[in-house]
Amino acid sequence: MLRSLFSFVMAFCFTSVTFADQFSNWLERQNQVSIEKLFNNIGPEGTHPGTVIASPSREEPDYWFHWVRDAALVMQVVLDRGSNVPANRGETLYRFVEKTELNQNLFSPVGLGEPKYYVDGRPYDGPWGRPQNDGPALRALTLTRWARQLMEQGRSEYVRQRLYSGSIPALGVIKKDLEYVAHNWRVPSFDLWEEVKGQHFYTKMVQRQALLEGADLAQILGDGGAAQYYRNQAHGLDQVILHHYNTNRPYIVENIDRVEGLWYKDSGLDTATILAFLHTQGSHHSKSLDDNMLLSTIFHLKESFASIYRINRNYEAQGVGVSFGRYPEDVYFGGNPWFLTTLAIAEHHLKLAKVIQEKGQISISPKNYTFYQALMGQKAKVPSRVITSSDSEFRMILSELHAEAIKYFKRVRKHTNSSGNLWEQFDRDSGYMLSARDLTWSYAAFITSYQALRDLHND
Repeated sequence: MLRSLFSFVMAFCFTSVTFADQFSNWLERQNQVSIEKLFNNIGPEGTHPGTVIASPSREEPDYWFHWVRDAALVMQVVLDRGSNVPANRGETLYRFVEKTELNQNLFSPVGLGEPKYYVDGRPYDGPWGRPQNDGPALRALTLTRWARQLMEQGRSEYVRQRLYSGSIPALGVIKKDLEYVAHNWRVPSFDLWEEVKGQHFYTKMVQRQALLEGADLAQILGDGGAAQYYRNQAHGLDQVILHHYNTNRPYIVENIDRVEGLWYKDSGLDTATILAFLHTQGSHHSKSLDDNMLLSTIFHLKESFASIYRINRNYEAQGVGVSFGRYPEDVYFGGNPWFLTTLAIAEHHLKLAKVIQEKGQISISPKNYTFYQALMGQKAKVPSRVITSSDSEFRMILSELHAEAIKYFKRVRKHTNSSGNLWEQFDRDSGYMLSARDLTWSYAAFITSYQALRDLHND
């Protein structure tokens, strides 16, 4: 029944937007451009093989570095594409392992918490926010998933030799990262945006996910003691994650217990919270994309960005979505919307629609009511109730989620150029692209959000 229901919803949505029209052609073309440009930033000339540059930009700002976080997220995109990668790119993950081995075996004052490396593999030695403990967790998560695939393909020997060996001190790259995460998750670190040292929702979420999926791999490979230890640490993270919910604010607070860093970032509203959910879906995920507090967080972020960015004025009349930045107090490069954060909202809405489709019901509560009210553009009949798949409002919510996601893609289209370049940001007043050109993470964000759109259509 749900399949036929969703076919109806998609037919409704595509009365004005079809895969044959100009906009859909742009979506496909932008996806291909994003794939090409993402791979152009992996191991470019003058870098160590396996390096993922954050951007080709070398001044104002200089992003000609290999960030552990960005690289892990990009490699997750490569992994998800499977065999559908550009010609002669099939060895990308193997080169990434070699790069990781080099990075892990070079000295850094904060060990594996070093956030970025020169393109020749040396740890960055200038002043920076250290440690950043989301990076090792994300890298372990991506490589753990690849290890599982390799074992299914009969490549267990490579996994045991290069990725995960149960010996202590740790030898394999996954084992090293998991040990670091397991022993350091309580340590204050710098956040996703490298600006506040303390405890961070995003970091905790990816650490938990890495430990649980890593525990499964350890168990399969006969390292049962480590598997149990990783699970125990993940359960500890379950408890501290709740602290970000229990702040008496109507949204998830991203940063708590600040030790140092920016003092003016005090609202706690942050799109890193949304990224935390998107980057931890899969086996063992603890928080679903229909999480009540997540939806409330998105609502409050949208309200805030709609009011502070000039380009968001009359966005509804323009037929585009609200442009999202990192957080309301942001002043970096003037404090602007980012492509990757705006695309994250599109990806969330598409994946939320899929979650709702699979559950066959929507639970409206006081905590998520504002999100659904804003989505529908009208007040729901009863603030707290369960909407089932037989209810016409159920179909309308699915339709609106899809329509909103399309508007966020249209927002991206509005601010890119005819060549499909995606920089880091676009100006809050003029809309022109600025900061780092051809940001690798921007392309990764387009690829994952577009894949979410295709997954929904192909269901």
